[in-house]
Amino acid sequence: MYKLHVVGVDTIFVFSYLHLLKKIFIKNFVETDLDGWFTGAYAFLIFHLVVFLGITLSTNHLGDVTVTILANMFWSILLRWHKSYSIFFSNKHLNVDQLVRFMIAHYLAAYYYTYLLQLHVMYIHESWDSESAHSTQQDSTTPKFSWVWDALKKEASTMFLFYTILIT
Repeated sequence: MYKLHVVGVDTIFVFSYLHLLKKIFIKNFVETDLDGWFTGAYAFLIFHLVVFLGITLSTNHLGDVTVTILANMFWSILLRWHKSYSIFFSNKHLNVDQLVRFMIAHYLAAYYYTYLLQLHVMYIHESWDSESAHSTQQDSTTPKFSWVWDALKKEASTMFLFYTILIT
């Protein structure tokens, strides 16, 4: 299960960066719905928060260093105001209380990330037409679920083309 979790997170990480680079490469931001870009960017940031919290849960030297770096960054942003890092970090190192808080935050943030992904897919692909490059209203003669398969097929084919160009 641990290995499956690690490989899954790595896969999501790589695909999210490839997805973002592909959208920038095809200049999708020019004529598109801003709601999709906002929800996608917000989900991208929350994903990095989930990864940070997951790294700290490994309870090894990397987790301790990660917590120390983030606590120092937080402290520096607040202009080194008297132990302002203690709001989120009890001290600048891992301890049991810190691990429990980060574990709860890791799982809650992961569920919130899943919710944001659903919003992102809804905003991007709900009124999406696979026959053109533009969003159009879904006609009522086709099933409502058909856009999911069309979107996945187009996403996979363009992702493969982009990946091939990138590797070449």
